[in-house]
Amino acid sequence: MNEKFKPTWESLQQYEAPEWFGNAKLGIFIHWGVFSVPGQGCCYGHGMYDPNFKSINSGLQGEVNWYTFHCDTYGSPKDFGYKDLIPLFKGENFDPEEWIDLFAKAGAKYVVPVADFHDAFALYDSDLTEYSAVNMGPRRNIVGELREAALQKGLKFGVSSHLAFNWEFFNKNPEYDNWDPEYEKLYGPRHSGVVPEAFVDYWYRRTLELIDKTRPDQLWFDFGFGRPEFAQKRREVAAYFYNKALEWDKEVVFAYKRDFFQEGTGVLDIERGLLEEIRPMIWQTDTSVGY
Repeated sequence: MNEKFKPTWESLQQYEAPEWFGNAKLGIFIHWGVFSVPGQGCCYGHGMYDPNFKSINSGLQGEVNWYTFHCDTYGSPKDFGYKDLIPLFKGENFDPEEWIDLFAKAGAKYVVPVADFHDAFALYDSDLTEYSAVNMGPRRNIVGELREAALQKGLKFGVSSHLAFNWEFFNKNPEYDNWDPEYEKLYGPRHSGVVPEAFVDYWYRRTLELIDKTRPDQLWFDFGFGRPEFAQKRREVAAYFYNKALEWDKEVVFAYKRDFFQEGTGVLDIERGLLEEIRPMIWQTDTSVGY
């Protein structure tokens, strides 16, 4: 593999945002997964284990206590945990060609589905976890099917990774199933407030696998990998991705938030927000069609 890029800021400064991205203007991001079953919001897995958590994503329903909602709908999380929602995530009406056709008609030039959310459930064919849409739930390669449909329609294709926050996403309690080490690949490891080194390594391996299996035009990261424990590995991921792009002969976007990367080493992403002044470098903002 061409090793033009090294995991240093100086080397990563060689990156240039692609012209296709600067001209694209509109892309579609997709949040869909196990959390869609209760229909309350993507962070349902966090709130359902916390009796005091109230959703800010419930729109016209007003504030909803997800723990109470869960108990009323499925039973206590002591008896019915997040893992038990997986068989209910069937995706029986999922039609990737229909989705992509709609996006293209809307004028989108690229599409970026969630590949793995904070819940660590992979929507692609992962060899590193049994918790995937290929093995459970829909038993389909959601990301793979969307990728094929997008490329056939002439759209660029990306993936978003939210896995880095998994280690502390679920509110763990000895009374709940998320305390059991048997389910660690879904609920993340027990910890003392510091990201375990083994989890950083797991995130790294899952991310490289995601790059290799999906060959994305855009690789989008949520806030989780901004912690200092990920500092070296996130530079290694960027270098790996850029070198792979050279191998694939394609121009790619590495999207990051806040100040997790130095200027000029990737594309700044502002989630649900704007900048206060004109920025000469290409950047991206993404928002929601929901509340």
